[in-house]
Amino acid sequence: MHAGSHEAERNATCRRRLFTAGFLSAILNPKNAVFYLSLFTVIVSRDTPQAIQPCYGVWMVLAVFFWDLSIARLAGSEKVRCRLDRHAPWIEKCSGGVLLLLGAVLLLR
Repeated sequence: MHAGSHEAERNATCRRRLFTAGFLSAILNPKNAVFYLSLFTVIVSRDTPQAIQPCYGVWMVLAVFFWDLSIARLAGSEKVRCRLDRHAPWIEKCSGGVLLLLGAVLLLR
């Protein structure tokens, strides 16, 4: 029983470390701040009451948090990872093609 509690403690420490690394990565990423600022300026008009503005901010943070949580849960699934590994070359080729197409459109405009 002692070995089981030691294993559980190690797992909890590992999860805390992973959570901390992910949290710091997200909070210190300047792209997140730019994304939130640009989205906030689109959503909030000058006529939006100041009491409602923090609600929009909380809503955006929660929406992104639950999206990221869902992606992390999926990425942690062995079944999903196996499927992604199998299809990764095609996903990368299609993504590259879309980016090339977008670049060409921007270049020609």
